[in-house]
Amino acid sequence: MGTAKQTRNQRRKQAGGPAGGRVITTLADIEQAGEEFMNETSCRLTYLNDPVIGSGQPVSGLGPDGQLLIDDSGTVEPIPAVLFEPSRAIVRTDRETGLILGENRTEAIVASGFHPLPPGPIWVAWPALGWGAYRTNDGVVLRDANGVIWASGALTLDPAWVSAATSYGHVVAFYGPKLGVRTPPGLAERAYTTAKRRAEFLQGRAQGLTTVATVTWHGAAEEDLEWVVGEAGSYGQPLPVVFAPAADFRMHGGPDMFGLTPVQLGGSVPTAPTSNLIAHISRTDVDLICPTEPEATSYVAGVHYGEGLTRTFRRAAAQRGAVLLLTGPRLPGKRGVAPEQSWQDVWGAVVKVEMR
Repeated sequence: MGTAKQTRNQRRKQAGGPAGGRVITTLADIEQAGEEFMNETSCRLTYLNDPVIGSGQPVSGLGPDGQLLIDDSGTVEPIPAVLFEPSRAIVRTDRETGLILGENRTEAIVASGFHPLPPGPIWVAWPALGWGAYRTNDGVVLRDANGVIWASGALTLDPAWVSAATSYGHVVAFYGPKLGVRTPPGLAERAYTTAKRRAEFLQGRAQGLTTVATVTWHGAAEEDLEWVVGEAGSYGQPLPVVFAPAADFRMHGGPDMFGLTPVQLGGSVPTAPTSNLIAHISRTDVDLICPTEPEATSYVAGVHYGEGLTRTFRRAAAQRGAVLLLTGPRLPGKRGVAPEQSWQDVWGAVVKVEMR
């Protein structure tokens, strides 16, 4: 089995391109948009006193004269922060003035609970209810209250940062295309100085491209977040297998909305195809489509494998014309998990395949 490197759980959202440019309205348009809709981002762990962010100090209250009281004793543990910077921006600009009117993903994340970070020396990282930053095997992910992954970053977690995040129980998360994280193309990393990173961070704030929120820190994800594909014969049945995280169905109301049924430990897996889903399988992608919905809104969830799906998986899917789709909080049969717990709340269905 192979684990997904990139997921496209934002592709279900319609998004308009820059004025005079491409407008995303159908699944075909979204496929052409490519990595603009990937949730893998450049990521950096730091603290609020980082000079790139502005050497921030938390305010402890107001003095008798109305002045802000800042704790500068040096005894307070720095507040941990994580920066997620997408590699591209989907920006709308005014045709006549060239001014930036907005950035699609920035506006989408604000609509879902994050907050704009306007220019100015004083700002507030309001909580985003239900949102969390989760530690994974290779980094950290940002998820909303529905379990949807908005950003994921691969990096080695500094033990001191993890300790601070665990102590506070929350971290300050920044999201935007100009956070001073990713070294610009053509510039050596050593030349991307703190001053230049700070300048880009300020530019992003001035252009309305930066968002921020306080989110709950989770030392480990309570459920599996990645897609998994399995060869034919997995779980003692003839079909190739696709495991989709439970969060991808939770956001639509649950797996039963698409004809999936509970699968019991030791019981037989589903054999009758559901009429509420079709799996589009290409060399690199598995996309779940609801055929009863209009094309523009038919996308349910999907995964992109940068290294490509195995030939044996694709061949079996084409020959059988179907895959066994499973979803739940954990991958069934996962090593190190008790069988009765591994199969708890697992749903499944046979899904017909269309090869792309």
